[in-house]
Amino acid sequence: MMPSSPTPDEPVTRAGRVGGAIVASCFGAVFVIGGLFVAGLIVRTWWAQARVYGWSEGTATIVEARASAPPRHDQDPVLTVRFRYDYAGRSYESDRFAAQSSARDADAYRMATLWQPGSTWPCYIDPRHPQVAVLRRDSLWWGLAVFLPLGVAGGIGGLLLYAAWASLRSSARDPKAAAPPPQTAAATPARRAGERVGITLFIGALLVMIYLFSARPLLLYASAAHWREQPCTVVASRARRSHSDGRTGYSVEIVFRYQAGGRAQASGDYNLVANGALSYADAAEIVRRYPPGAQATCYVNPRDPAQAVLDRSLPDATPFGLIPLAFLVAVIWGLVVVRRRA
Repeated sequence: MMPSSPTPDEPVTRAGRVGGAIVASCFGAVFVIGGLFVAGLIVRTWWAQARVYGWSEGTATIVEARASAPPRHDQDPVLTVRFRYDYAGRSYESDRFAAQSSARDADAYRMATLWQPGSTWPCYIDPRHPQVAVLRRDSLWWGLAVFLPLGVAGGIGGLLLYAAWASLRSSARDPKAAAPPPQTAAATPARRAGERVGITLFIGALLVMIYLFSARPLLLYASAAHWREQPCTVVASRARRSHSDGRTGYSVEIVFRYQAGGRAQASGDYNLVANGALSYADAAEIVRRYPPGAQATCYVNPRDPAQAVLDRSLPDATPFGLIPLAFLVAVIWGLVVVRRRA
């Protein structure tokens, strides 16, 4: 007589499914809430900087501008600035140089070099609060980074929540029933919509990473090949320490001034794309080659004289920027295969 196989314990199996669904729901909720929270911070900061583009433009007279060295290598220098301006027949004074009021700024040395006391520069005045004015309008392209937390929230978090919901739905079915419950047909459009949203956000995050880490460096390198050489004078140089994934790396910050476009210009970009993964010895060697007061040759963008670098070579880490492109190709290929099978 053949021994009879033990019958599965249905209550234990169902309890296991419920437990797994609870764990997946918790992790999914953490990804969704965390991703939306980070995305909200990015949108809030981006909107504060975008509002400046709707402010009135005026003329500022610099009263004071100086940069103080930071106490540590992993901090930005402190920028102190004061300027006067007129608006609607009244005179005002401001000490804000950007929309996000902060004393520390990576461009402190470059800004202090440009904003010499007594010089005049454009300023941007809040028409509803004329006592608020800034000297700089920041670029808004960095706002595309919002797709990264949204991709995590919608891609990973959404898939985990859907897996938990699907597990609970399957555990609630009668195992002897041949047909799914009537609500399955109604739930299919919602499932498809959730999958499409998650896939769209994930692909959007990959596209942003491809632009930032591979397309942008390649485009800058192709453009910089035609930039013109210009003599320049080094104002400040230092090695900046940064921490990433538990490792310590160094980047080079060199500020230099030059003449372009009929006026004095300054730049704080040593190379086309900042590299924060240098060793201290490599960063210190570059800083020693460009001490304050040294004469050097820089490369100036003829379309934007305010953009210049000392080294216009392609960054060594550019090939690693193709990794998101490989992920994108794999995702698109997978979608095509699934669609063909369906």
